[in-house]
Amino acid sequence: TGEGLDEVAGAVTRFIEESQVEVELTAHPGDGKLLAFLAEKGRILSQEYPSADEVRIRARLPERYAKTLPGNGVEKEDWED
Repeated sequence: TGEGLDEVAGAVTRFIEESQVEVELTAHPGDGKLLAFLAEKGRILSQEYPSADEVRIRARLPERYAKTLPGNGVEKEDWED
């Protein structure tokens, strides 16, 4: 009958949002692997280019992927899925 589906959808949405974290990264603009990883596993919220050699990225993604990003004691080659 569809009764209660709105509550279920709301609960699923809250669960997904709560299991995600926001990250801020600085990378080289040519680092396509990192940008593709963030876009595939999460959502890129903003990108700023303070110089030709730097992009600042704010993204939201599941915590399990955020923990594997470079800068958390993980080498870049290790986070490729």
